[in-house]
Parts: sequence; structure tokens; C-alpha cells
Amino acid sequence: MPRQHKNKVFEVAGWWLDRVSGSTFWYAFHYDTEYGRVRRESLGCVDFEEAKIALTQKALVRAPKALDSYLSAVLEAYCSEVSDAKRSGPQARYAAARILKFWGDTARVRDVTDKKQFAFANALMDEKLTVTYAARILSVLSAAVRHAMGNQAPKVYGWAATLAEKLGAPEPAPRGWIPSDDQLAKFLDSLQGRQAEHVFKYSLLALNTLARPEANLELKPDQVDCEREIITLNPEGRRQTKKRRPVIRLTQTLKPWLEEWETDDDLPYVLFNGKPIKRVYKTFNRKGVELGFPELVPYSLRHKMATELRARRVDRDEVSYLLGHKDAQFKMTEWYESFDPRFLAEAAEGISEYLVHLNKLTDRDLLRPDTPNILPNEEIEPEDTAFDQLDFFNDFLSLGMVGGTGIEPVTPTMST
Repeated sequence: MPRQHKNKVFEVAGWWLDRVSGSTFWYAFHYDTEYGRVRRESLGCVDFEEAKIALTQKALVRAPKALDSYLSAVLEAYCSEVSDAKRSGPQARYAAARILKFWGDTARVRDVTDKKQFAFANALMDEKLTVTYAARILSVLSAAVRHAMGNQAPKVYGWAATLAEKLGAPEPAPRGWIPSDDQLAKFLDSLQGRQAEHVFKYSLLALNTLARPEANLELKPDQVDCEREIITLNPEGRRQTKKRRPVIRLTQTLKPWLEEWETDDDLPYVLFNGKPIKRVYKTFNRKGVELGFPELVPYSLRHKMATELRARRVDRDEVSYLLGHKDAQFKMTEWYESFDPRFLAEAAEGISEYLVHLNKLTDRDLLRPDTPNILPNEEIEPEDTAFDQLDFFNDFLSLGMVGGTGIEPVTPTMST
């Protein structure tokens, strides 16, 4: 049983204010039922009224959630407990801010109705934004209410195709611009000098693995078995997610490059000034603009190779597997099958075949790692390390971002 604290100066939903000997700050106290003890957290406030507001916000966020809970508290709990730890954290907070701007600071979870969701999506589309954009913002709302209430959470339309159907809007077209062979060759040749070598390395990995940008940027030597010619895209100790990282075949066009690139087993192949990077979008964007195809993004190489493999009649299941789309049909025998030389042989042959073709269009040899860099060094600003690029993030950036102060829930004296 929790010990009774007499003469509490302020209490909200099981949390109370008190001071600690030797400190001028107010502390938030609460009883931890799991461990049977009182815990405290500094609020960083000296002023009593500021401490009351801070305590109320904390109590709202930490309290069990129900349909009558404030939507602001549900969103803040999701951001602080889940999304802030991810690279997409800033985008989740931006989406949460847009949701609260429409629903209002005093909205409750019960206000997340179908009618309100459709009105929100239509309001975004009135701003000339896409139904896909609206669905992605709503997907943050969906994740937040499910995090707070589990199966009791209201249904949220976070899938673009479903939302489009409900709104009577055209079904979203598949995302992703695909460069021509000549455009891709021009881009690769534009990566000149040692300052652009990290982007060239990334591009070779992307063309040969079809993996998502993050998987290529994190790929390390200990994930590559040159003897058996396989690459384990999901490193040991990393939990497999819905965006699967499969075991794939090491292509003959990539193998000599990996043998040439010298790095410690603990460091990835793609480094900038000797340090790992988290994204290469900036260089892709700048080069695309310079070359006349601003749609170019890191995902363009993945989409290009998938298209080329299908054009070469590579089995659809092999292409789907390489892209990490076959999570539902993933078999426990994958690792053992990967040791069979026939494993993904058709796809590996198709990749190498296309690289040989592309090599005829480039000035720089894509097949021989002893080719020197062409032209002098070029000053390229370092890549950002904030988050992975998705198409709708361009809209986020043009509209502004939410700061690091978080979402401020309303602060009544009592809360559910």
C-alpha cells in the first residue's frame, strides 16, 4: 500500500508536488505500484505556479488513457515514449501538431470519429496536399491511440488507398520516380572526387542489393560472407521489423568492390570523413537539380533496379523477396536456403547484367574498383543525420517543423 503523504501542497491524478532537501526545485512524486515505492522526478521549476502546470502535464501524459482522455496527452505520450527515439521523431511531432491544430487542444480521444478524420483529410487536400500525405499524418494518430489504448482505440484511416476510397478520391498512384539509364549514368559520373566517394559507394550498394537506404548505409563487413557469396542485411542483434532486411546473394558486380573497400568490421562501408552517416538525400537532391531531374532521391535506385529485374523477367517472388516485401511468407528455412548457390541466382544474374549494361554508359568504370576518381575533388557539404527521406517530408520542410519543446497538453486541475 502507498504511504499516505499529509498536507500535499498540490496533487493531480496520483502525482503530487514536494521539495527535496538541499534543492530549490520542485519535484513530481508518484507511487510506483510495480515496485511498491515512491518515485520522484525533478520538474526543473522553482516557481510554484510553473511547477503546478508541469506536474499536471506530466500526470496527463502518464495517466492510463480512455476515450475521455485528452488527445494532446495521448499524442505527447506516443511521441515521448515511442517516436522520439526514431529518426522519424521530428516528423511524428509535426504530424501531431497538425492534428491538434485541427482537432483543438481540448479534444478528447472520443472526438476521433470517421467524420472528423475525413474532414481533416479534406482540409489538407484543400491545401493542394495529397491523400497520401493526409494518410501518413493520420497514421501517426493511429499509432498514438493504439499505443495508449490498444484494442480499445478508435479506428483511424492511416492507409492511403482506404482513405481515398472513403473520400471518393482517386486511388494514389505508386510512389517513386524512376530514372532512365542515361540519367542514372550521368548521376554516377557526377560523383567526382574523394569528397563524393561515400555517395558513389552508397549508389553501388543500392544498385546491387536493392535494399532500403538505411540498410545500405549501415552495412558492415561482418554482414558479408564472400566465400558463400551472401549478405545478411539484418545485422546480428537487430530486431527484424515489417520493413524486412533479408539474406541476399552477393552479386559478382559488387563482390570486388567490397573486397577493395577497407574498413573495420565495426564500421560500415559508407563513411564520410571516417564517420558513419545516416542519409545521403542532400547530395541526391542537389545533383538531381543540377542535372535536370530534381525528382531523384536515394529510393530511386531501388525502384530502378526492381523495374529492371522485372523487365528481365526475373521471378516476381525473387524481386519481392529482395525488396523485403515477403514478410508474411517468410520461411524459417531462409538462412539454410541462402547457402544454396541457386538461391536468388536469377535475381543476382539480372542485377549483374544490368550493371554491365549501365557500365557502357558511364565514364567511370562500375565493374573495376581500381578505377581512379575522375576530376579534382569537389566540395560537398556533409550529409545530415536527422532522418530518412520520404516524399511527404518535402511538404513538412516547406511548412515548418515542430520545435523540441514537445506537444503541450491542456492543463486542467483534474484529468482522466
